[in-house]
Amino acid sequence: MADTRHDVFISYASEDKLTADAICAELERQAIRCWIAPRDVLAGEEWPAAVVQAIGDSRLLVLVFSRFANESGHVRREVARAADHELPILPFRIENVPPDKSLELFISTPHWLDALTPPMAAHIARLATNVQALMARRARPALAAAIGGLAGGAAIVGEAAAETLPDKPAATVVEPPQTPSRPPPLAPPPGMTDAQAKPPGGDGVVDPNLWNKAAAGGGEGLGKVLKQFVAIILVGLAGFGAFDMFNKVSTGHAQAAAPELAIVIGLLFIAGLVWRS
Repeated sequence: MADTRHDVFISYASEDKLTADAICAELERQAIRCWIAPRDVLAGEEWPAAVVQAIGDSRLLVLVFSRFANESGHVRREVARAADHELPILPFRIENVPPDKSLELFISTPHWLDALTPPMAAHIARLATNVQALMARRARPALAAAIGGLAGGAAIVGEAAAETLPDKPAATVVEPPQTPSRPPPLAPPPGMTDAQAKPPGGDGVVDPNLWNKAAAGGGEGLGKVLKQFVAIILVGLAGFGAFDMFNKVSTGHAQAAAPELAIVIGLLFIAGLVWRS
């Protein structure tokens, strides 16, 4: 299958190949990826299938319009296919001829770029500027939709976590047993001072459970800190995934970003479960 990593499909008649190649070279010099036949048709691949796939994977069609394109059956089919996919069609007119009726239906509305006078390089540079503007305009709604989907997914994750996790029961406070009052201290034995005769802890009574309670409380606090640390790591991974997803969407590959959206939502869901556990 042909390489689908491209932005622009270039449609032209074989007689206009030199102009089409010059357009392709200038666009790719400006980091605009192009699909052009026969360069991008793989050996052994069926030509019609490659063209249909390439148009479906494109964001824009540039039509090199001339009297030869007017008479070309495959140019008419490519333009019609692009219209079916609702791709912007940018006619680049290199000859002053009216479009055929079958083409006029598709290219009468868009703004034309005329390249009727030399130098051709200046017209191709203006074409590249228009291509960049059209692609940026189409990328903004896709990026906004992806951000909205991510925000909606995060809200769903939060609601699901709130519904699936039971409320933690209130901690039961166990009152320590009351220490019976101590009898009046006896006089120290001969040879001992008052300080030596006092029990550990001074005049108070040491609760033997204090050390056990402190150890249990410290272990519970450490476990909570570790869970929160894991949740923060999961949120960080979700952030990296979201950043990569936005890059793909901004370059017009929203379909490739769909699996990453599911992964980001899953990471946020797991992070919510860990944080609340």
